[in-house]
Amino acid sequence: MTKENIPVAPDNKNLKAPPLTGDGFCDGCFVLDFLPSPDDRIPSRMEGLKEIPGLMRQGLLEDAWMILDQHHQTLKDLDFIYAFKALILQKNGQPEAAKKILLAGLESGRGKFLLYERLGFLAFETGRLAEAIPCWIKSIVAMKMLNQVTMWEPFLYLAALAKALSSEAHAKILSAYATRLSPHGELSLDDKALKRLNEQALGLSAPSILKALDVLCLHFLQPQGSHPHPAFPGPPPAGYPHGPMGRTPFLLIRHLWGKGGKDPWITRLAVIVLCLALILFFLQFLKSPEKTSETGTSTAPPEIRQDSGPVEETQPLPAPQEPVAPVAPEKNPAAEIKATKTDSGVEAADDPIPHKGKYSFLKSKTKTLDPDIKPKE
Repeated sequence: MTKENIPVAPDNKNLKAPPLTGDGFCDGCFVLDFLPSPDDRIPSRMEGLKEIPGLMRQGLLEDAWMILDQHHQTLKDLDFIYAFKALILQKNGQPEAAKKILLAGLESGRGKFLLYERLGFLAFETGRLAEAIPCWIKSIVAMKMLNQVTMWEPFLYLAALAKALSSEAHAKILSAYATRLSPHGELSLDDKALKRLNEQALGLSAPSILKALDVLCLHFLQPQGSHPHPAFPGPPPAGYPHGPMGRTPFLLIRHLWGKGGKDPWITRLAVIVLCLALILFFLQFLKSPEKTSETGTSTAPPEIRQDSGPVEETQPLPAPQEPVAPVAPEKNPAAEIKATKTDSGVEAADDPIPHKGKYSFLKSKTKTLDPDIKPKE
């Protein structure tokens, strides 16, 4: 596959061709056989066609088919007609006829992304998840080419697939797109569809699918020239086709040394000055403990020696005195007040809950700081 195989629509000339990976499955997901073109028509506002979704919900497939067939004579390039004709055939148990209608729509229709999404849905419903994945990816690529990202369905299916393959980073990006595009907020597949998707994902080649999701998320779902998506901070993750593998620690050193910058010599000069400042700081830090120890030695008090031995030998022993009756100590008024408070139990020092009469949270009428938490009665 060459880069010329990936067309770029006139509405998005800044969208570059995706990188080649050498993986046949991954590279094939980004080859669009037909160039999408802008289409400003809104079928839901066109007379006759706006009734089609309601007829489909009511199960009036024949009435819906007659209206679609009538408009098909004059609107052969409208994707809406091919998509709903295929859905009617699918509901009628004719998946192969539905696939032919969708392929004919890809050749004659304009936008293409609705038809790619319908092809993916048809393949998934018939147990061919490996065929559905490239269709969902091509649907997103076609929308990006037209600067018309409006459908959330392919994002939702690919997000569920990423979760089935234990890739939370891809699932986070794809789910965020689905939620942002959907008028119903956050969505998810129903239990039956999710179970079938998980079962079908077990027999697929996970490395090839994850590589395709890498290219989709990093090349198409991030604005060109902007900061990386929060789910992929910094350089591309390991396994990305053109990301340096095993060399991530050296990228920071290259940037610090000015590689790839506009004025590398300014960056290098700043790094050298910063390194010299750090060296001087550490040298000053190493000298400071020595000065502190010298100062502490000079200001230390002199040692006091007690040589009382000879003095005791020269002095005579005191004469025996008569025992004196113990004198009762005078009572301190402050001590009496303190003892009285301790005995009464108003505010004892060993009380486990001090000031509990004023600040206790144990009373039933006292509210806690959080209004949602109420004490038990």
